Amino acid sequence: MNNMVILENSSLRLEILPSRGGKILSIWNKENGAEWLYRGESDGFPAPESYRRRIFDEKEAFGMDEMFPTINPEEITDPSGSVLTLPDHGEIWSRSWEVVQHSSKELNLKVEGSILPYTFSRDLLLENNRILLRYRAGNPGDAPIPALWTPHPLFSFYDETEILVPDELDTIRQAMADGPLGEYGSLHSLAPSGDIPGAGNLLHPGTLPEGSAFKFYGEKPLKEGYCGLKDRRGRLTFTYPAEQIPWLGFWINRKGWGNQQNLALEPATAPMDGPKAAEKFKVTAQLKSREVWEWEMVIEIR
Repeated sequence: MNNMVILENSSLRLEILPSRGGKILSIWNKENGAEWLYRGESDGFPAPESYRRRIFDEKEAFGMDEMFPTINPEEITDPSGSVLTLPDHGEIWSRSWEVVQHSSKELNLKVEGSILPYTFSRDLLLENNRILLRYRAGNPGDAPIPALWTPHPLFSFYDETEILVPDELDTIRQAMADGPLGEYGSLHSLAPSGDIPGAGNLLHPGTLPEGSAFKFYGEKPLKEGYCGLKDRRGRLTFTYPAEQIPWLGFWINRKGWGNQQNLALEPATAPMDGPKAAEKFKVTAQLKSREVWEWEMVIEIR
């Protein structure tokens, strides 16, 4: 496969595609032979027309990429008064990233914005059974820009898969225009078991009705930066600084979109899938002039 980078140690093997938005194509646990990421129908190369047009469709829905500076497409007005459109799932998933440094256990990538003035980088390092991701986003411009970040890892799941969340996550907010959770922005109590009356058990996605899809966030910022999955493959967890990444979003697709079965855990700097959308819920999603964000996330597999 063209342009693939492989990182490997005694515990893990990763496949990364720098030319496809730095997409991580595979997270393979060498100790038990388990693959965590959803591979879909694509082999990751060559890029389909949807990639070149920045349309995130089922041909792009595989592996793990990054969403920045938005998730949903949004129109914004720049300081000159021009109206700009931020593309679906952000911009950087559809850009070729520059390889800064590469070794058998480390890969440093960077990319620059073409619609807005920003720089974005991700350093990826394997440490035993952990994947350490170090991020940096900067605005070199003279004006603030709308911006939020979330990782976009599409995981496969099974009948017994359980989503792991902090105990404090007890209320969720619907982030889709419609669907099993009702109208956009509606609030729902989440039982410790994961049950939502009339919708199903959101923490056990394999039990949800076939043909359904869900996108939701925790109602409030969280104090614990943690989420994960548990099933026959073992346990995969994300840990990250909640003071910088206080929101937690979820995408669960039980063949309700693209005839796919996958889910995404999406720790986010702001909720509701876009800077404008976040502001409607009184959350600022902005990277100030000359401001730099730096943060880390650890993926642990056991």
